[in-house]
Amino acid sequence: MIVFIERLRISGPIGWYEAERKEGVELFVSLSVNFSSSLYTDNLIETIDYLKIAEIVQAVSNNEYKLLETLASDIAKEIDIFYSDFKIKQIKIKIEKELQHKIGLQLNYVGIEEEFNYPI
Repeated sequence: MIVFIERLRISGPIGWYEAERKEGVELFVSLSVNFSSSLYTDNLIETIDYLKIAEIVQAVSNNEYKLLETLASDIAKEIDIFYSDFKIKQIKIKIEKELQHKIGLQLNYVGIEEEFNYPI
């Protein structure tokens, strides 16, 4: 089973430059959580709630980070901790960041993608 979120808009004190951390930046987070499930019921408590995942992402992004890689790692850790009773196989995270500083290139967004794999 895979639960996913596409382009959750968040903002937080994230960036290499002090101004980015001071003023905050807008990010888009897409992620998927792949987990084992043999239960196919209509009960939310027996699955991973994508709204809870969004809350975790928002809460983690309130912390100050210089690198998107560190933010992604902490998001994955918090999801894994919260859903420790589930058999999570993999968490994929993509974070896009709008460029705040003009660097003379024709690009609007930069970002990272990371896969976190867990033994079952």
